[in-house]
Amino acid sequence: MASVTSTSNKTPSALNKYRGILIAVTLFVLFNLSVLGLNFYTSSTLDNDAVSINLSGRQRMLSQRTVKALMTIQVDAAQGQFNEKNTAELKKVTSLFDTTLNAFKTGGSVLGGNEKPVVLNKLNDPIAIKSVDEALQIWQPYKKLLVPVINSTIVDEYSLDAATA
Repeated sequence: MASVTSTSNKTPSALNKYRGILIAVTLFVLFNLSVLGLNFYTSSTLDNDAVSINLSGRQRMLSQRTVKALMTIQVDAAQGQFNEKNTAELKKVTSLFDTTLNAFKTGGSVLGGNEKPVVLNKLNDPIAIKSVDEALQIWQPYKKLLVPVINSTIVDEYSLDAATA
């Protein structure tokens, strides 16, 4: 009698055969997703910082426009003229300057450079808070001097001289 030997042909399943490749691909996908998530978070943080930097640069420009409008009103007054357009410009730039400066401190929506609203987050950094508080302390006396000039419908030389001084 011939002995029958059974040879067991064990073929590995597809899962076992490609286990190493599947693990490598899975780890690769997870790594890429985590890097993409980190990049998204970083870019959104940088975007917020860029808006803040642009608006703080605009503050410098607004202070210059304020002085220019005030000096234009003074030159017109010296010539015996009153131009409502200059007063409107002064009102616009001082309002924008004040609103933006306060939004740096408390957070809020302000007009961006493209005349569209942008949101500033409330400051958390103690050094930044101190800087904005100092700027607000400097600004408040100037703002009080500008209000009578802005609200005047005629040339008030006393208010104008006080503001320009």
